[in-house]
Amino acid sequence: MDSNPARPRAEEATLFLAGNSEIWVVDVDKEQVEHLRVPDLGAGDPPHLIESIGDHLALWNYDVTSVPVANPAAPPETIADDGWIFIPAADPSHIWVGFLDADRPRAERALGELREIDGQGNVITSGIEPPGGAWPEVALTRGFLFWANDGAIRLWDLEQRRTVRTYQREEIGDIPGPVTGDLLASCIGGCKELILTDFETGDQRRIPAPTGRTFMAREGAFSPDGETLAVPVTEATGDAGSLYRNPRELGLLSVDTGEIEIVSGSRVQPGYLFTDWMRGGGEVYMTGGGAGTRREIISHRLGEDRARRLAVDVGDFYDVAAG
Repeated sequence: MDSNPARPRAEEATLFLAGNSEIWVVDVDKEQVEHLRVPDLGAGDPPHLIESIGDHLALWNYDVTSVPVANPAAPPETIADDGWIFIPAADPSHIWVGFLDADRPRAERALGELREIDGQGNVITSGIEPPGGAWPEVALTRGFLFWANDGAIRLWDLEQRRTVRTYQREEIGDIPGPVTGDLLASCIGGCKELILTDFETGDQRRIPAPTGRTFMAREGAFSPDGETLAVPVTEATGDAGSLYRNPRELGLLSVDTGEIEIVSGSRVQPGYLFTDWMRGGGEVYMTGGGAGTRREIISHRLGEDRARRLAVDVGDFYDVAAG
């Protein structure tokens, strides 16, 4: 049933599951769902459809709009006209919006400007011209990472507005994962080990996957304090196809020690795999399941023995944000 737009929601552990012009709002504690029709939430395949920024949710539909976290059924307000993409900023209350270069053919999809804004559309930083119109993979505190066509990974410094550090693919890998501050998690090929790269110092650490498993680095998420990486793992059974067939489990990696715990009861089926953290960092979520199948959502509170599978019924969603 659709919610009443005039009724504000209380503060609670909430998941927002973004589909095509619709959002499922999941009350984690009560295991209840509200279904919202949101025409301002676009289809397609952007880097992000929805993002929690401060006390708002950013929604993508070329024009970037936002709604309050406390009242997601409110009419969306436009915060960036004709924003081709957005990605999370290092500040969790901001996003970077990419605008196409008006002097180049639209089909090239070259960006002419990156602009940092908050959930109400206030401009924090503007006039940032990405090198060659490239799309950034992620935003760090120091700047942006660009995966180049030649396989190199380049750190483009925000203050100096130039490339200041370059790594080759074999040093970083071809699978970029989540970031916290200036720390990137990534891996190479089959993801037998996780690479943690500090782009401020240039230091790197390599952490092997648990025996018989591989990491799913791209779908990981750092906790708000940056101390724990939630990263799905799956069984490594030899053939490449197994990576697409085998269930996933939730791994919790200590950034300080490199130790990893596989959470009991966290197994989900392959498909649309997302992880996210509650704002306070005490609870982490992971989803699984493919299009047209019953989607799975597990919740794990740190310190508890096992994950909890939420008894909720939701439709197809393609991005997740936690409130």
